[in-house]
This record gives sequence, structure tokens and C-alpha cells, in this order.
Amino acid sequence: MQDVTFTITSLGDCRYRLKKPITITLSQDDDEEIYEIKALGTWAMSSSKIGAIAELKEEVIILYNEIAVLKDIMLGTRCQQRKQFLLDHVEKVDYAKSNSD
Repeated sequence: MQDVTFTITSLGDCRYRLKKPITITLSQDDDEEIYEIKALGTWAMSSSKIGAIAELKEEVIILYNEIAVLKDIMLGTRCQQRKQFLLDHVEKVDYAKSNSD
């Protein structure tokens, strides 16, 4: 099977919004399907496409909360690239700010 790419436009969590779609690559390894966000170096395998995508969405949220708040000086080159990707693609929704307008 040749690699297939598709995008997600939501993380499935109302506390986060995608500013840009995120590309997921599906590849086959023996009998397993591997779903990967290459820009972040994250991947998931699951018995279902829905399960694997849900795992990747959760991983994006976890990485965003762990990396996006760190200062670049604390990060190596690869983590700085991941941080920039996350900042370019994800934003946390501030309900208090949007409700005060």
C-alpha cells in the first residue's frame, strides 16, 4: 500500500482550535496501519482509523501544553521546530476572554 495523506481540521476538544489543518500520513507496515503526524514525530496504531486519529489528536494537545509554553532556550532544535509547528497550527480557546466582549 502506498502512503496516503489526509488532514484534520479539529482536535475534538472545544478548548483548542486548529488555525491550520494538520496532515496525517497513513502507511502500512505488514498488517498494521500506522497513522503519523510527521511534523511532530508522533504516530499511532489502532484497530480502527477513528481510534488512531483520536490518539493523535490527544497527543497534539499534550505536546501543545508541554512544549508551547517553554522558552526556546530550554529546547533543542527539534523541539523548537515542534513548538513552532504547534504555535502555527493550534491555539487554546480562552472562553473568559471571548465571553467578556
